[in-house]
Amino acid sequence: MSPPAHMPRSTSGRSHDQDPDQDARDTAAFIAAQDPVDIQAATWLVRKQDGWSPEEAAACDAWLQADPAHRRAFDRLRALYDSLGHLPAHRIEHLRRHVLPAAASARAAPRSRVPRSERSRMRRALPYALAATGLAAVLAGSMHWTRLQTQPTFVQTYATTRGQQLSVALPDGSALQLDTATTTTVALYRGRREVRVVEGQAMFTVAADPARPFEVDAGELRATVVGTRFSVRNTDVGLSEGSVTVAVEEGRVQVRSRAFDAEGKPQAMIALSGGQSVRSDLAGRLGPAQTQPTRAALLWREGRVNLDNVPLSQALAEFERYGDTRLRLDPAVAGMRISGSFELGQAGAFAKALPRVLPVRLRMRDGATDVLPAN
Repeated sequence: MSPPAHMPRSTSGRSHDQDPDQDARDTAAFIAAQDPVDIQAATWLVRKQDGWSPEEAAACDAWLQADPAHRRAFDRLRALYDSLGHLPAHRIEHLRRHVLPAAASARAAPRSRVPRSERSRMRRALPYALAATGLAAVLAGSMHWTRLQTQPTFVQTYATTRGQQLSVALPDGSALQLDTATTTTVALYRGRREVRVVEGQAMFTVAADPARPFEVDAGELRATVVGTRFSVRNTDVGLSEGSVTVAVEEGRVQVRSRAFDAEGKPQAMIALSGGQSVRSDLAGRLGPAQTQPTRAALLWREGRVNLDNVPLSQALAEFERYGDTRLRLDPAVAGMRISGSFELGQAGAFAKALPRVLPVRLRMRDGATDVLPAN
């Protein structure tokens, strides 16, 4: 790392070449404002980066061994310096243009008289001191930038109880619609947006923002979008029990499993467009993309459900997610399959329809309805 080209200027506006005494005073104030151990550690680090002589290496080693605090300061700055390699190029350029000049022109410490014998030594040390402080400023800036990226600007948990639905408007302009018995956590960052569907199902209307991808985690699946409408279901009872389903109404959604295949490799990503859906098991194994009208998967927003050759036990479990049905299935009828469109909040109407489509009969007992074989 080369010493910065920017040099402090006097308050009168004249350059240091025009006023050597002001140069010395500024140098003294500059150094006095810094932590001596950090300045020396950073100076050794800068010299090392520039390529030092064997004598300088030996002198640095002696300094490091003189006090454990020296080694800690040096190791800390070296680790931070190495972390700059992980910064995006545009962030390094921003720090170079704005942070380094500010550090080089800083004169916050009170000025003090400096013996003339010290002026030439301090003037020779100034480039390294500036480089050291510039390095420290860049490191501090990089740490601040990293904290900004990793700290959410908005965090909230939304949940619905059995039989309840909820619509939520997010600060970024996106919207969520939560189905019954659903829990989601939302975290908005400066560079991304994250939602986790802990359980239940939710509909997402995502505000387009190419600079901030919108990611939804459910089980072992992750769906990533920029702007679209889609739903995610993560339930262990009812329809699609023991699986996670992503259904796209419009736009495009990239779905990938966070699990690995038998060979330890990441599973392939699936790109879905409007009218497509994909399902995974609880282990995160993705099935094939399905192309079919997504309205059936989103009927819950209207309080309805389409049953397509579904076991009666699974259909009843779906109704139970929305409220107490007071229906009891005889084991002999649990595997019978049913199709049709029903209102989720009308379990009584669902029960009355069963004898018309299946070989079953109803019996009222103890305030509940038993569903029994017809014979």
